[in-house]
Amino acid sequence: MIRLLIDGQEVSLPEDFSFTLYEENPIYTKNEQYTYDLTLSLKNFRNSRIYGHIDRVNIENGIQYNRSAVLWVDNKIRLNGTEIILGFGDSDVKIQLASGKSELNFLIGGDLKLRDLDLGKADVNPDTIKDDLSHPYPERNWLILPFIARNFDGYDYTDGGSFHFNRWLMKNIGTSANPHLALYYQFDGNHTITLNPNAELYKYKNYRPQPYLCFIIESVLKYLGYTLVFNSIAEHPVLRYMYVVHGFDTLEFSKMLPDWTVNDFFTKIETQFDCIFIVDEFQVGLYFKSDDLIDDPMTIDILDEYTLDVDEDNVRSIQTANIGYDMSPSDDDYYLYQKLDKSVKKAAKGGSYTTLSDLLQQVNDATDAFRFRKIFNEYSPGGDTVAPASYIAFKQVEGSDIEIYPRKVDSFKDLIQDTEREEIDITFDILPAPMILGLMSFASVNVPLTQYPVVLEADPIVKSADEVVEDSTPLQELIDGENDAVESVTAPTKMYVALYSGLQKVLKEPGREHYQIDDYPFSYVESLAEFFRDENTEYYFNEPGVNPFRLEWLKKNIYDLSSNIDTTKPYKFSFRLREDFNIRATFIIRNREFVCLKIEKPISNDGFGEYALGYFYPKGKKKEA
Repeated sequence: MIRLLIDGQEVSLPEDFSFTLYEENPIYTKNEQYTYDLTLSLKNFRNSRIYGHIDRVNIENGIQYNRSAVLWVDNKIRLNGTEIILGFGDSDVKIQLASGKSELNFLIGGDLKLRDLDLGKADVNPDTIKDDLSHPYPERNWLILPFIARNFDGYDYTDGGSFHFNRWLMKNIGTSANPHLALYYQFDGNHTITLNPNAELYKYKNYRPQPYLCFIIESVLKYLGYTLVFNSIAEHPVLRYMYVVHGFDTLEFSKMLPDWTVNDFFTKIETQFDCIFIVDEFQVGLYFKSDDLIDDPMTIDILDEYTLDVDEDNVRSIQTANIGYDMSPSDDDYYLYQKLDKSVKKAAKGGSYTTLSDLLQQVNDATDAFRFRKIFNEYSPGGDTVAPASYIAFKQVEGSDIEIYPRKVDSFKDLIQDTEREEIDITFDILPAPMILGLMSFASVNVPLTQYPVVLEADPIVKSADEVVEDSTPLQELIDGENDAVESVTAPTKMYVALYSGLQKVLKEPGREHYQIDDYPFSYVESLAEFFRDENTEYYFNEPGVNPFRLEWLKKNIYDLSSNIDTTKPYKFSFRLREDFNIRATFIIRNREFVCLKIEKPISNDGFGEYALGYFYPKGKKKEA
């Protein structure tokens, strides 16, 4: 028998009632449990009361949407989710039932925008922001981390004509003989800065919090009414430190994000990091597909007939597809070099190096007539280097000064797994932020170079007077950015991320070993410091070779750890439905292993039918880690 409870009230079902319950495997699809249209009679007084007499034209209370739905079949709860009202008339109402990821997809809808959500605000305490830098995620959900804005040419000191926001500097609180360079925040309203070209002095107060990606994921789910109970990205020793790099002058977390729908956001996360959201009522887990999500084997009895549908239009899996970042060289020179054009690579000559010392020697070898035509690729005699680095000999000319140094290139090149084609199947919109070199301060004592992530556009430093709606707006509010009369810059269509894992030691150059220098908030997208080119010293922010934004690294450490499932060839079987059927199991069918994509379970007033229809993929093998 079957029972259907809507908002805790049992509806009346017709005697000949029948329908199909669809269940999809959340590992391979964006759905879980759902039905198609169910028609309920409103001529029945009980149903009319449950639906608030919506069949009456004079009803004023309106329709209650998104109520709870519980489906009982054969004395067990088979679906616990949400009712979706499709429409109604004088005599009946049409509904659907959805639970799990199907329910989540319905609730987020197609048009719900990230930037429209209420994800809360950062509560900035100037007295703690410095100490907070020592406590990265998960101890803190956001931090005041420095960045460069490309769209502010000519303001203050720059590297390449760009303004440095969330500015942490060093000042000497020691003596000239025994310097102590102490870290301080300049934009706290107590320090004067110069805004060129007008040479106006301001005591600038501004905080632009940079939120961690895992915090944003958790906050979006919380807004939708779900609790995140596990997150594989947050458990990863490196990826957990990804944060969103932005230039918006806001404390609202949603306004720091790209112009994406919630559905876009979840899909991009799942695709790029080969993970899935698994919903259990109102609890959600985010798991890498390599996290042994396929349960123990189960044997099923099938009918003799089966069909094989070939779906060549199906998107290739992350294990077989050609993958690339949607990087535009016009956005930033960093991308111009870090993702080389095919024509450049075709024109290059081959070169190799075994150590960075070897690379420096070759780049500065004036006897090599072809050094400026070579791409020097890292060579590991044991062949165990993951995502080897590449460099070119770069010549920088400033007046009469000529500097030649190794410049890293092609770190974020496309991952071509199908060598028969060059077309890109899957494009990523979560990009490693461009990086740039900069100085820590203009203190009386020299300090080493540092590096910053770059945003292409940031909100104004000082809002211009001709953009203010009311003439009475205080100048202080324009400077502090407290007036909302001026719109922010256009929200980007991509998300830029960097890594921040805590304060890092500052590299002391020769002759400065006696300096006492506070640790500095270095952000990075590559483990080797960007200032290697100037310092010629190997300095790493995490383990050498751990570069999680290189697609080859992701392939080795994330993608290849999952089973390779060919989703273009689903087998369709009719089989005897087992009471203990588990759609996430490995299924033994004719001595061959399969995984299940979807099943269709017919239901009538007598309960489940004897047979169900299933769609199965042949199970591939995991590559050895």
